[in-house]
Amino acid sequence: MQKRNFSLWLLIGITLIILILAAISIFYFYKPKSSTVPNQSNSSLKTHKNSKYKFTFSYPNDWVLSPIEGNEDDGTFEGRTYGDVYQFSVVDQINSDLIKKAGNLTYETPLSNSSNSYEKIKAKTDFDCNADAPCAHASCPSIVKQNEFITKNSITVLEIYPLYKVEGCPGGANDNTCKCDTTQKEVGPIYFLDVSKQSIGLLSVIEIKPEFMDASRIEADPSILKSIAESIKFY
Repeated sequence: MQKRNFSLWLLIGITLIILILAAISIFYFYKPKSSTVPNQSNSSLKTHKNSKYKFTFSYPNDWVLSPIEGNEDDGTFEGRTYGDVYQFSVVDQINSDLIKKAGNLTYETPLSNSSNSYEKIKAKTDFDCNADAPCAHASCPSIVKQNEFITKNSITVLEIYPLYKVEGCPGGANDNTCKCDTTQKEVGPIYFLDVSKQSIGLLSVIEIKPEFMDASRIEADPSILKSIAESIKFY
């Protein structure tokens, strides 16, 4: 009788152990898994700091950033329409010696032409991209669409998409050396940031423009340009 009771309790114990292990397995199997998103800001972004005008912005870690109108702290451009122009470039992964331009960041100072103030830029129905070549004339005669938003740093941004038009034979249809045709496409986005309040009178407008006028060069990813615009802040 005692042996039978021992066997019964042993069977009950083993059954309980199996049930407990099964419950633990089911708990871990159905437990919601937390989604881990890598911190992109630390791993894939660099920060540029302009010590003259006191603003910073972030850009992709594999992009090259260089001023193309002088050093960013050089004061010799105060009287110009544009201050320093920051060129965004991407190093070709196949040929590391080849650098292709992706876009530019430029800014207006309060001493600039007042026609380039944020409100007047917003009121324009065209975009100034006029350029002449031996056999073509480029222009942006109209704006296809535009949008305005405010960044997390309280900067008002105008996003525009101009119509880019290239006309052949600028000298007339009798110019046999040129291909007389017209092409046009929507380009952009181009961002204008109203920074007149944040920069305390030092800057008026910051413009971020992709490279679209040279077909042999890459165009910057629109989402990256927007992230650059949204990252700009003053200190």
